[in-house]
Amino acid sequence: MKNKLIKLANHLDNIGLHNEASYLDSLIKNSNNAKKAVANKALEENYIRLYKYSKKLEERVFELEDILEVIQNPYKNSIN
Repeated sequence: MKNKLIKLANHLDNIGLHNEASYLDSLIKNSNNAKKAVANKALEENYIRLYKYSKKLEERVFELEDILEVIQNPYKNSIN
């Protein structure tokens, strides 16, 4: 679709309809910017999700390390 719009804008330029061609060019450009903005927002949301997930995993690792310590040294904490 985008290629057809570009061809149309070029044709409009060729037949002397420069204002119309410029308007169409700006629509194409704005469409591209909107797509990039949506993609960037989605990417940002994915990074946030990954960061939160990594923090949860980190907490879980600490919990598992504590459990492993108790299993490996069951008498260490009972003496104190």
